[in-house]
Amino acid sequence: MPPAAIGSFKIDHDLGHDGMRPVFVVADTRMDRRIAIQTLCD
Repeated sequence: MPPAAIGSFKIDHDLGHDGMRPVFVVADTRMDRRIAIQTLCD
């Protein structure tokens, strides 16, 4: 389970997997927008 927030990014939900890496929808609290991020390490 990932942390609830990473820096200014608050994790909203799991979007799926791209290959073997998870992709998450996150809220960028500084820019007030939603983006998708992919983790680079497990």
